[in-house]
Amino acid sequence: MSSSISDLEILTEMLCDDTIYDEEDKMDEEEHKAPAYYHGKAIYIKKQLSQENYFHFLESFLTDFKELSEEQKDKLKEIMNIQPIIIEKKNSS
Repeated sequence: MSSSISDLEILTEMLCDDTIYDEEDKMDEEEHKAPAYYHGKAIYIKKQLSQENYFHFLESFLTDFKELSEEQKDKLKEIMNIQPIIIEKKNSS
């Protein structure tokens, strides 16, 4: 899945270089822009952040993770390579 994000980054670089994202560019629900627009906007913002600031930025977005659908959560877990923890029950005999 990470390769599709890399492909998206490349595509965004090629096609959206002249797209301007700024603070006045409101992500209003009424506008209903294509998902690629928001991917491009996220990549644009990420490029401006240091590793430390990226952590804090991402941390603030993840506070609403619990409100996503199970499908959305699973997709993000796959992207972040989060694997379920398997706990083996020991037989007490």
